[in-house]
Order: sequence, then structure tokens, then C-alpha cells
Amino acid sequence: MKEKSTTSVLQRILVNCGAQAKEYGGCVSARVPKVERDMCLKEFVALRNCMQNVPTVGFSGSGTMSHVYIQYPPLRCKVSGSVGLFYDDENKLLLSATSDQVVSWKISPFSPHVAPTVDSITGGPVLSLRLSLDAKLLAIQRSSHEVQFWIRQTGESFSHRYRSESENLLGFFWTDCPTCDIVFVKTSGLDLFSYNSELKSLHLVESKKLNVSWYVYTHESRLVLLASGMQCKSFTGYQ
Repeated sequence: MKEKSTTSVLQRILVNCGAQAKEYGGCVSARVPKVERDMCLKEFVALRNCMQNVPTVGFSGSGTMSHVYIQYPPLRCKVSGSVGLFYDDENKLLLSATSDQVVSWKISPFSPHVAPTVDSITGGPVLSLRLSLDAKLLAIQRSSHEVQFWIRQTGESFSHRYRSESENLLGFFWTDCPTCDIVFVKTSGLDLFSYNSELKSLHLVESKKLNVSWYVYTHESRLVLLASGMQCKSFTGYQ
């Protein structure tokens, strides 16, 4: 991943994102009644809060706003005990997690006749989750120091933990970078890992040290934007 330090490029990205978010917010507000009729209440409330509320930075991720808009035909779902909805932009999946399973719908292309995929997991907090790009691994962030990995074919699992209490894990994302498979974003910087399927473990490829307050990553751009400083006025991009 190469550092992008051109100020004009970052300014253009921020301006464009701000304008698009404002325009999309108006579109969502106008269509909320239609969406509400076609989704079970709990999942709808979680999705509406994700799209409309101003997020706060916390342990659950980067603190950035994401959105999913499902055109007709609508997605009808009823997941008992769901703890929330998550969008995996890398695989175009909408995921709903419960205490013992993860239900996922393919959004693009979306077909109402295709049944969702169900993966069994063990109980525990679910702060965020994403499938690997080859869909063989399911990664679940359990806390600000731990990510658990499930091998979907065998049901085996392993975890990666950070021991230091002086840093927190803000989130993670999978990448098609030639040298690594997954990137962990911490308050102290980035850790780039490759996955060893034989050892069922992660191997640290590279670390990039810098203070991080929040971040945003999109798979389409392959760009992670990191904010730092007392008032988050400093931005560093890697692509």
C-alpha cells in the first residue's frame, strides 16, 4: 500500500463525499416509508440509524457512515435475535448477526428468489464482520483488541489478539494487495497481514506507525483515509 499525501487530492475526495452524502440522505429520507413496509422492524431500525444518524467514533469501527439502498424487488428478512446489520462493500453483502449465526444476502446482483447464506458461529459481541475476498473466511471483530476468524468450509476458528492496553483496534478490511490479505486499523497505525491457510494464522507483513483517530476505507477505490491530530485535521491516505 502506497502513501497518498497530495493535499489537493484529499480535499477533492472530502468535498465529493460530503456532497454525495448530503444528496443521498435526502433520497433515503424520501424513500423510508417504502423501505419500512418491506423489512422487519428491528432490522429496519438498525439500517435506518446507520443511514441517517450522525455516527460517533467508538470501538465498533471507524465511526463513518455507510449505506445500502435496495431497489425493487425489496429484500424481506426476518432474523430472530439479530444484533444488527452490516454491509460488506468488498463482497456486496448485507449481513445480519445473531448470537450463534450470520445470515448474508448478496446485494449485487440481487435476486429475491435466492435464499440467504447462513454461517454458524459461537456467541459473543459482534462489532463488525466481513468475508474474505475469496469468501473462505469470516472475520468478526469481538472487541477493541480481538478479531475472530471462521473457516467456513470446516467450521474451525482462530483469533488474533492485541495484548497492549495502550492501543485500540478501530476496524479492519480485506484487500487484494499482492503482499497482504487483511489490514487492521489501530489507534497506533496500520498492521498488514497475510493469511497462512496451512497454519491457520496471520503473518505480520508490515506495520505503519501513526496516530489514528478515525478512518474510512472503500474497496472500490482501494483507498484508506486516516485522520489524526487533536482536532483530526491531519489526513494520510494509503492505496
